[in-house]
Amino acid sequence: MEEEKNTHGGAREGAGRPATGLKRKQVQISMSPEKYERLKAEAKKRGLTFSGFLLQCAEKEISVN
Repeated sequence: MEEEKNTHGGAREGAGRPATGLKRKQVQISMSPEKYERLKAEAKKRGLTFSGFLLQCAEKEISVN
């Protein structure tokens, strides 16, 4: 008996999100809901994403010390 090849699913050429070339490390942090809302509001006020704002704050802290 010959097996039929499944043609559904699997990887397809050109599928998926294009690579940006940026290497990122994903991290997770915990904070109070109040602090999260304050930081999120500040990021929006500055026209930044939440993670972009946190990265900017971290860079500032590192360059000061």
